[in-house]
Amino acid sequence: LLVEQRLAGESARWQRRIFLELPVVAEQLGMLLGAGYSLGAALSRLAARGTGACGRDLERVTGRVRQGLTEVEALREWSDVADVDALRRLVGVLALNRQAGDLGRLIGDEARAIRRDVHREVIETIERRGQQVWVPVTVAALVASCTSDEADTTVAVVGRDEECELADTELDAGQIAFEFSNEA
Repeated sequence: LLVEQRLAGESARWQRRIFLELPVVAEQLGMLLGAGYSLGAALSRLAARGTGACGRDLERVTGRVRQGLTEVEALREWSDVADVDALRRLVGVLALNRQAGDLGRLIGDEARAIRRDVHREVIETIERRGQQVWVPVTVAALVASCTSDEADTTVAVVGRDEECELADTELDAGQIAFEFSNEA
């Protein structure tokens, strides 16, 4: 079970690296195709110069091409193994290699779309982490600002002019109850 968990974790990290590297790889591929390279030559150049997850995978792709697969078949095999949606879309565009006249522009458009996807996901992660930071800080600030009398407890809410009053309530250990009133 531990080995399977490690393998699943490594697979997820590998997919994440591919997802994050893909916009740059797609842009480089588009520039090489626009400069006159064939698809096979552009893939070979990226595989030879790449050092990340995509570079290693492109080495496998070029190896499969040397074994007799077409470039598109080898790329589809990679996208099936990698299981990354953005890569599947890019391979779909690359499959138009023989039919499209301006493949470099199409790949450039796809690279921008992938970059937007990556940017959106990074922003979501940042916002989620930002929210996670404030939950314990807010609770700690509210608990620290409690002053208790014998009958009532007043809690000053951080960032508001209103005060909150906690009615006489019996609480178990570790419970916190707040009762808010809008009276000024």
